[in-house]
Amino acid sequence: MKQRVLFLMLVAFLTLLSGCATSKKKIYYSIENWAVRDNAVPRYYAIYDVFFIYPSMVQNQNETYLNWTKQYVTDHKISDFIASYVNSQTVDIFDTEDNFKFKKENAGKINDIGRKVRIFAPLVHQVEHGKYIEALREGNYASRKSLVRRGIDDTLKALEHYFKNYHKKGRPFVLVGQGQGAVDIYEAMKRCRKVNPSNGFVAAYLIGLPHTSMEKINKDFNSRGISAGVNEYDTGVVLAWNPRGKHIEDSLLTDDDSYAINPIHWDIDGTVTDMGDDLGSSFFDYDADIENRQEEADGHIETTIELKNFTEAYVDRGVLIFNDEVLIHNFPHVIVDEEKLHFHLYSLFNKNIVANAERRVIQYLYKRLWHRENVSKDE
Repeated sequence: MKQRVLFLMLVAFLTLLSGCATSKKKIYYSIENWAVRDNAVPRYYAIYDVFFIYPSMVQNQNETYLNWTKQYVTDHKISDFIASYVNSQTVDIFDTEDNFKFKKENAGKINDIGRKVRIFAPLVHQVEHGKYIEALREGNYASRKSLVRRGIDDTLKALEHYFKNYHKKGRPFVLVGQGQGAVDIYEAMKRCRKVNPSNGFVAAYLIGLPHTSMEKINKDFNSRGISAGVNEYDTGVVLAWNPRGKHIEDSLLTDDDSYAINPIHWDIDGTVTDMGDDLGSSFFDYDADIENRQEEADGHIETTIELKNFTEAYVDRGVLIFNDEVLIHNFPHVIVDEEKLHFHLYSLFNKNIVANAERRVIQYLYKRLWHRENVSKDE
């Protein structure tokens, strides 16, 4: 009996080392539990995958967690609202016309096919926005982590499902998380050893990751060859920043030693970038009515506010400072303080993220090809 127990413990330990430590509940087999799941897109028609976790989306003090099967926004399921947000921030800006012929030939057969990436965005139990902000204000790490544990566990389950069913070893993938979603991904990465460069991990863009230093990132992931990013081309990296407008005095999310990289030039040295180098932003219009969104001839539903070259930015004591004058002047309802900004952390520089993700994926593929070529020459 003792030998059997030891054997089962060994199996559990080896499973933990080789994959993700998750429960046996398999809620992500159902498409109903995904905002976007591009498993129908053939791998050979997309260069890489993006795994995306959205921020806290519910503002209702009577609720603690998002429940996408029961909660509604103006008589529509909250899951429809989240899907609209995720599509506007992933599919609509990562999409290209490179595979337009294939898309046209398969119109109606496969949803939104023929782009450089496949998107995987699970629905997770995020904490209600006000409660999450309150936890950030209190500054109690243990309490905050306990509050968001449910979302972390969901993210871990969805990651495991992705690796088991839709990912092939070595296929490039990028992780993107905003606000609470950044915390979900970071903590899930710590428990999922399949997130490593040899398995295809290129980068994790974690915008709004609170109180995290470069030293902590390197300590948490160094054993897997993952580190904090320091330039625009490195791979196998965690990339994080907490933006703050010039007109906002204090930060809920950073300490003086917090890690931050500038998403315009991708440096950490405090260099001020030019407005002309900012590729732009695509903000989700939270105020647009779901039923009355403008639908164009191609079926695209307009959900965004577009800006280009609107800000310069620089890193200062763990904070990404950007010029918020354009936003305040043109879109006062978008950003008024850091709590409101929390909804737009990713949107501020999402066009820069898209361009950089592709650049890092290409670099990752070059590195892998170079390594193989050198191995074959040595042989």
